[in-house]
Amino acid sequence: MTVEIRETIYGSWEVLNSSFPPTKLDANTLSFSVPVAANGKATVTYRVRSRW
Repeated sequence: MTVEIRETIYGSWEVLNSSFPPTKLDANTLSFSVPVAANGKATVTYRVRSRW
């Protein structure tokens, strides 16, 4: 199964690094599509630089 994680980030931002490929959905929304096995776990890590 694939789980979609969405994070709202304000200001001017960029992803510096992440454990899964990110997608910028719009000016304020970051998304990750993460494959997770049934009854499994996954960890998503990422680092964002945000400027106001």
